[in-house]
Amino acid sequence: MRTNTQQFATSAPVDDPENYFGFAQNWVNMVQLHHDLEEAVQFPGWNPPLDMSQNEAEHRELMVPLSAFGNYLAEVKAGVEPWSATKAEALAEAFLPVLMHHLVAELDTLAPEKIKASGLTEEKLKATHENMAALARTKVDVNKDIPAMLLHNDGDLEWPPTPWTRTPDFKMPRELYEHHKGWWKYAAVQL
Repeated sequence: MRTNTQQFATSAPVDDPENYFGFAQNWVNMVQLHHDLEEAVQFPGWNPPLDMSQNEAEHRELMVPLSAFGNYLAEVKAGVEPWSATKAEALAEAFLPVLMHHLVAELDTLAPEKIKASGLTEEKLKATHENMAALARTKVDVNKDIPAMLLHNDGDLEWPPTPWTRTPDFKMPRELYEHHKGWWKYAAVQL
């Protein structure tokens, strides 16, 4: 799998380090948060009756390259390591295939017919969702994480749920965006 080299062959880490590394580290933190929520609530809540062992093993596997990428970003930001587009790309290439495999495998684990066959009830699924949402509310930084989710959801107007109505022209209150507005220029979707 080849990533778009242009995203790493950039002067942003040198010319705009505060924003570039703020955005990049927040991206790593968001993947880590997703991992932590599943580890704390979903896996123990569903396993058994649903076999989550493959997903748990994949989580352990994907944390290795994610941590390496996050550590590299922190070292560059701290001035310990110089920015290298080649190294950043190699670290991303090590992480992305593992992540993509995990996400596809998770779709198989969570197929409706497997959930039904496992005996998980609608009540248990709803309770798990509510417990994950409650834990997420204690861990999410509204000014960092909500804009990141809204700018990396392919324009979905339903997820993540928000207390305001979203439209194609209105994704979020401006004050949420403004707090770290320099970061969001590196996001997949622009406002």
